[in-house]
Amino acid sequence: MPKVEQNYRSQRYRKVWENENWALGWLCPGKQVGKAHCNVCDKDLVAGKSELIGHTKTSSHIRPSKQIQSNCRMTSFVESKDESRIKAELNVVAMIVRKNLSFNCLDDIVNTLHFVADDSKAIKSMTCNRTKGTYLLNECLSPYAHEKLMEEVAVSGGISILCDKATYITMNKTFCVNLRFLKSNTFEPVTRFYRLIPVSDGSAQGLFELLKETLVKDGIGWDQVVGYASDGENVMQGERNSLLTKLKDAVPDLFVMKCFCHTFHLVAGHACGALSKTAEEIIHDTYNYFKLSPNRQKSYEEFQHFANCKPHKLLKPCQTRWLSISQCVDRILSQWPALELYFTEEAFGMKNLQSDRILQALKSPYIKATLEFSSFVLGDFAGLNKNFHSNSFQLHLLLPETERVLRMFASNFMKRELIKYKISAFEDPSNWLQLDQVYPGILANETLKKMKPHEKDSFLSRCRDWYKIACSQILKRIDLLDPVFLAMKDVNHQLILKDKAIVSSAAVLFHKLPRLLPDVDVQSIDRQWRSILVDEEVKKGAWENHSVVEFWNPMRAVPSYKEVSTFMLKIMALPQSTAEVERTFSKLNNNKTKLRNKLSVSTLESIIKTSERFQSSFAMTPSLVKLYSGARTRRIPDRKVFYHVLQNLRDKRCFPRILATAEHHERGDQRIIIMVEHSPRIIIRRISSRLGVPRTRVWQTLKHEGLHPFHLQYVQHLQPGDAARRLEFSTWLQDHPQLCKYVLYTDEAIFTRCGYRNTRNDHYWLKEIPKKTAESHFQHRFSVNVWCGIVGDQLIGPHIFEGRLTGKVYLKYLGDKFLCLLEDVPLKTSQRIIFQHDWALAHYTKRVNEYLHQEFPGRWIGRGGPYPWPARSPDLTPLDFHHWGYMKSLVYKKKVNSREELLQEIKETARVIKTIQQF
Repeated sequence: MPKVEQNYRSQRYRKVWENENWALGWLCPGKQVGKAHCNVCDKDLVAGKSELIGHTKTSSHIRPSKQIQSNCRMTSFVESKDESRIKAELNVVAMIVRKNLSFNCLDDIVNTLHFVADDSKAIKSMTCNRTKGTYLLNECLSPYAHEKLMEEVAVSGGISILCDKATYITMNKTFCVNLRFLKSNTFEPVTRFYRLIPVSDGSAQGLFELLKETLVKDGIGWDQVVGYASDGENVMQGERNSLLTKLKDAVPDLFVMKCFCHTFHLVAGHACGALSKTAEEIIHDTYNYFKLSPNRQKSYEEFQHFANCKPHKLLKPCQTRWLSISQCVDRILSQWPALELYFTEEAFGMKNLQSDRILQALKSPYIKATLEFSSFVLGDFAGLNKNFHSNSFQLHLLLPETERVLRMFASNFMKRELIKYKISAFEDPSNWLQLDQVYPGILANETLKKMKPHEKDSFLSRCRDWYKIACSQILKRIDLLDPVFLAMKDVNHQLILKDKAIVSSAAVLFHKLPRLLPDVDVQSIDRQWRSILVDEEVKKGAWENHSVVEFWNPMRAVPSYKEVSTFMLKIMALPQSTAEVERTFSKLNNNKTKLRNKLSVSTLESIIKTSERFQSSFAMTPSLVKLYSGARTRRIPDRKVFYHVLQNLRDKRCFPRILATAEHHERGDQRIIIMVEHSPRIIIRRISSRLGVPRTRVWQTLKHEGLHPFHLQYVQHLQPGDAARRLEFSTWLQDHPQLCKYVLYTDEAIFTRCGYRNTRNDHYWLKEIPKKTAESHFQHRFSVNVWCGIVGDQLIGPHIFEGRLTGKVYLKYLGDKFLCLLEDVPLKTSQRIIFQHDWALAHYTKRVNEYLHQEFPGRWIGRGGPYPWPARSPDLTPLDFHHWGYMKSLVYKKKVNSREELLQEIKETARVIKTIQQF
């Protein structure tokens, strides 16, 4: 009886097995339906439970399982439930950031804490190295600080944007944006750092797109933007195509403020141009004399002690910081006796020119008076800058303080009854005081007594010019009749208490700034404002010593004054300067140094945000714990990735090539095109390094866009007025075309032994690398000065000048040799020749001009001739434009070893050129 085969039903894979203890971490569904897969061994298995349990006991599975279990996960660095440990690590990282320390010192700090605080459980379990510290900064502290900033912005009721561009040590351009708003609880105006954005397109459109994209990403709409402030750069605040015009298209009633501090810096810079440059040079020379010599600094301390001067160091003038020269001037004047003694000793002991020059300046009462005058007038500007550098509201003082300074400057050089805030009034000499009545300051007045009369007059004249330029510049840059700033003066509660406030101020401000309180009508604001002006209860309060915020904030509790007080408080969110942006750049420079030049823009942004938010030690919050615990480092690669890399290293001895997606290529191509449009002269290597794109990809992108690397044509430098003279001569020559065939163009050129080589076309086509060299830069050198002329299509010459070409040698050549060279010229042409030569010094002598007037009366072109030759115009003569280059290319084909050989080649080449012309 035959044996009957039994059909066995294969068991299918069950999902519930993955949660059982024997299958945790390695079991998953296979590629085939019903199969199981082992992640440890990377192979499919039969989906029988007994078979799978048996697989766990095999050596092929046990060995890799133990290896995987010994490896810690990358996320284990940040997955911690111990809040004391989290607090310790985050506070250490925040402290590193606040003190501008390198992240490399985290290892030493943590090891030191382990050593000195080994009894603390939190410190003992703490692990934080450079990589983890940078990660916690970027993924925990900085997001927390940004989250809190966005929460404050959301309830602020309106923001002002303060921005500027900067290029730091690695030559990367960045766009810094700060936000100014009111705190929701205290209504105090604050300015916070917002974003640091890398810039590839520095145009107005590029900056606007960057700003728009950033605001949209953080959920900030244009309806929240009420003000804008920047410096006066054309890209930022130009009238036609600037970031300001783009913002006004998006926000029509935007309040705009050009940085007040920068404005007064420009005013002072223009005015100081009227003073003696020696006074500023003495500041630079004195600082440079001491800065690199510790021995001189130590020796100078003895003179400071002897002269009873404070032991202060001299300050460095900074060209990019507002009115820094004012502090340098004050420091020089305070150290004047010690400096005079020190450099007297140096001048007689060291005998160097620098110390002599500084000593002469220190002994000059003219220089000292100039510095004392600078200290007197710049002190007012520095005081205004100091006020507006503050974060507190100062806009209501803009016009009063400006008018005070303007009135004080005008009264120092003008008759008081004739002072008018008009530029024409400042420039009218009939309104000026007598020269001896100009006031330069009390210290300068004392020094004037030591001057000679002519020095005194010169000094007072410069002081008057300084006052005149400063007053004119103030009126050009600041509109004293601006209705917003005129009405803003009444925000100051002191005017309300003294019954000096204008009745219509609130209505004017509301009409000009409707975005501050869009849900309230102007009538309510005007009624409440007028009510405050006549409310005696308000005036009875002790408000004299309170700030503007302290006056208006309690008013919000009064129902009848709620809208107007809220409106006045929101005015304080308007910008007044970009000083906070400049402070941000200072923080950047403190962190991005020569030793820390690899910090990325994102890390720098995180550093600034963290240092601003965590200004001292802080306790933990649920948000910080959540960010810490929920953070993840980079994605953990699959086992197949490592296997693929290993196979490539074994077989091809290289890493596998990662193919980018089409989207990635498109995004990279756009960045390449934007960078080239912004900087057309940028090189391929720099584009590749900045964008992280292969050079071949850059070439392909530019070629696809139809862009080619063209070389510049270098031309003769022209000075002011040259273009007009060149145009005049060319027009004259075009108006008289019949004269062109009679003009004899002449010129000289020097032929040397070295010649010139076009290395780009000097090559050999060979199969192997040739061992060939070309000699140049000979030790034994010689040269020849050659004269040639061209009239019509005929070459005249050449003639060789022996020695240096001077006016005497040139005149002798014209009298003895020149007329002989014209024998080959047709008689009809030679009788009507118009002689031409350029502006060489040998051509412009009295005797040469007399000779040309005699031989070519009214028929020569040159300096001092009847037809003036435009200087620096080699492109207008055929000798410079073509002949010399062609002749030298023929002469230098053959190597010459002596001056005689060079002369022979020149003459032979000229003969060949004449022969070619005949045909």
